[in-house]
Amino acid sequence: MRSAIAEELGASPDVLFRRFEATPIATASLAQVHAAELADGTRVAVKVQLPGVETAVETDLAALRMLAPALRDLLRFIDIDTVADELGRAVCAELDFCAEAAHAEEFARYFAGDADIVIPRMHRALCSRRVIVAEHLAGARLIDYLDGCEQRGEAGARDRDRLFEILIRSFCAQVLEHGLLHADPHPGNFLVLDGPAGPRLALLDFGCVQTYSAARRRAYAELCMARAGRRQRPHGRVIRSHGVSQPRRWDRRVCAPSPT
Repeated sequence: MRSAIAEELGASPDVLFRRFEATPIATASLAQVHAAELADGTRVAVKVQLPGVETAVETDLAALRMLAPALRDLLRFIDIDTVADELGRAVCAELDFCAEAAHAEEFARYFAGDADIVIPRMHRALCSRRVIVAEHLAGARLIDYLDGCEQRGEAGARDRDRLFEILIRSFCAQVLEHGLLHADPHPGNFLVLDGPAGPRLALLDFGCVQTYSAARRRAYAELCMARAGRRQRPHGRVIRSHGVSQPRRWDRRVCAPSPT
């Protein structure tokens, strides 16, 4: 990975960082993350795209598109072409680390006024299409923290409920207010940090995001209100406005007037 960093940033890790750990602290299918320190001692996380991953992704996506006609016959109730296209779009977007750094900065602007939500700061001078250098956050993995809450009685239950409230508030704001959704919310992309009022939630990895126009955000708000009020006719209409096509039998059931 040292050669990949040198190729992307124009210098070896020994020149760019005061300390660089060769053993990754996290590894995924597209990249791995190394701990490092800048010259001034600032701790950072260095995310490096795995060599050759772009070629592997292109090969896998080409194979999926070749299989799509056969899968279409086997999975008749799934729009396999749309699934393949969306998967290709999302994976290719995740390979552009410059876009990911920009998304992280956008999230940081949106949540700057919320002390309970933390976004790692990007060191943009050290970011490229295949390398990201970001603030290293010291926290607990979300799953580990929640497991620990179970052992701490009422205090742990309060912290657990606080985290769930922060998580729900964050994603409601993403969809309904900001129109920018973190679309890869698996547990590994969250850290729990200590805060003066209780645990805070850090969001990581902004390679997969979804944007929503103002009209789409209003439609989602209307869908939530229809669902909460059990108003089935507007419920079905709003679902169709999102481009979701359902079998006629399902559509009649959802769009039928509520019994009185």
